[in-house]
Amino acid sequence: MDRGRRLFCVGELIVSKAQIVVVLLLVGAGLGSWFYTAAKPEGADPGTEIPNFELTNQAGETFGTEDLDGQLWIASFLFTRCKATCPALMVHLSGLQDALSDLERVHIVSFSVDPEYDTAEVLAKQATAYGVDPDRWSLVTGPRDSIETLVVDHFRFAMERAEVDGMMAVAHTGNVVLVDGNHRVVDSYATTPEQLAALAAEVRSRVSRAP
Repeated sequence: MDRGRRLFCVGELIVSKAQIVVVLLLVGAGLGSWFYTAAKPEGADPGTEIPNFELTNQAGETFGTEDLDGQLWIASFLFTRCKATCPALMVHLSGLQDALSDLERVHIVSFSVDPEYDTAEVLAKQATAYGVDPDRWSLVTGPRDSIETLVVDHFRFAMERAEVDGMMAVAHTGNVVLVDGNHRVVDSYATTPEQLAALAAEVRSRVSRAP
């Protein structure tokens, strides 16, 4: 992706700011984000190593790769001002949290793509609203540059924002990414029932094979 161009990239789709205005008008007021989910999700190739990071979780505590060493973790990307797609994503993740609750060393990590607004206090309210178990699911925020580097350069997803008619819009993926205990990407999954079932099955398979 050419991050220097004033384009807003949604998965494989690249649109101009003028086109975004049209999309927002068509969809209607209250749109907080948009994403493009292909049949085969885009993102980092399997085996891609996610570098060390140190951010802040919903409790205001430092959280990073050291906390995830040796664990399977599921990365997602969202923001609390999103009123269109993120609530459904949170529900899907809550379902995953419950479906995998009998397994140890499995963690969900939700990266805010609107970190300036999504402080630890804001994320804490989001966590409470969706029944987040802090031992199994971390909502994280931090410096925008740090998160954008992770999302764009390493997970290989879009993270672009625009304010159109006073509304905040952030182009981000609705896919989730399974990462192994060595912080290498296993695969990306769309948030469809079939793909989420495949993700859960892969997690269970890997846990059962772990020494």
